Amino acid sequence: MNAVAVEEQALDVYSTLVSTVAEQASPSVVAIRTSTGEKTRGSGSGFALTPDGLILTNSHIIYGAKLIRVETTQSPSVS
Repeated sequence: MNAVAVEEQALDVYSTLVSTVAEQASPSVVAIRTSTGEKTRGSGSGFALTPDGLILTNSHIIYGAKLIRVETTQSPSVS
């Protein structure tokens, strides 16, 4: 097997792995939107770690927010 064929095979394996991980993790990914009350402050993303709603995100996403809205691909948004 030449170097190009080996590289193509490795890329196929890597692509399959990334696709599988993304497919399995996507239900846990959430979109987060925050506001200070009167105006939208920012947005970011996070991961739902537990079924009861524990979410992991960066602190700068929610710091100072008065309202935090979380949207999932599995259900409507929750405030």
